[in-house]
Amino acid sequence: MRIAMGGATGFVGKHLRRRFEAEGWAVVPLGRSDLALPAEALAEKLIGADVIINIAGAPVDRRWSRRYKALLVSSRVGTTERLVEAIGLLEVKPSLYIGGSAVGIYPSKKWHDELSEEYAYTFLSELCRQWEAAATEVKAYGVRTVIFRLGIVLGNGGMLSRMLPAFRLGLGGVVGDGKQYLSWIHIGDLCEAFARAISDTQMRGIYNLVAPRVSTNKELTEALGTRLHRPTFMRLPYWFLRLVFGEGAQVIAGGQWAVPRRLLDAGFTFRFEHLGDALDNLLAKRKD
Repeated sequence: MRIAMGGATGFVGKHLRRRFEAEGWAVVPLGRSDLALPAEALAEKLIGADVIINIAGAPVDRRWSRRYKALLVSSRVGTTERLVEAIGLLEVKPSLYIGGSAVGIYPSKKWHDELSEEYAYTFLSELCRQWEAAATEVKAYGVRTVIFRLGIVLGNGGMLSRMLPAFRLGLGGVVGDGKQYLSWIHIGDLCEAFARAISDTQMRGIYNLVAPRVSTNKELTEALGTRLHRPTFMRLPYWFLRLVFGEGAQVIAGGQWAVPRRLLDAGFTFRFEHLGDALDNLLAKRKD
């Protein structure tokens, strides 16, 4: 198995690469310079790939200036469009394309499974819709396509690593009122879902890649404080996030309740369904 992957050097990409290589699958990283190539040159790098994955994209937890918004779009939608065009030029097409997206596509008022056609009226939601639309174009070439809408990924890296220093100093606390939903996924379950998508030819279409049991920002805050034996009385008001991150504050202060119905229906087993179990596992690894 030969896998060409955009985003292979990021937090999620590094974990996926280790998981794939444990199977004996060869991973060919596609860097930013590769994904910026014209389609003809990019196609040469895809020759022989059985699977193509693109989870590349500029971080969303930044201040969204007009220029940065353009980067968020080009680093996701633009790279996907070039990959699809390059795939079209290949004499032998890959058997599978896996694209990234996010549960930020949904509004925050109620729960959503993959059958939900209700989307938020936000820049992030529109970004996800454009990203997914670009990826689904590859189906015209007969390529099986899977798109994972990711929740907050918990692992040794990413959001959890950014939170831990403040929490260990006793400066952790809720964001806003703390009631916003937190659809999350343990990095181990994420990797297993990607591996399952590669091996299971029946998987195709949209999947919410989140744990079955949703939490809230307050629950995460309290669970982390309890395990670190630190107080969590601080509160980060939304107006401050808005001042620092501008429109990008919606990613930090918002939240969605997504349900992984299609993965559960496919018989996928989550090792970490409960937030507490996921944190226990990840914090124990940090002590090793």
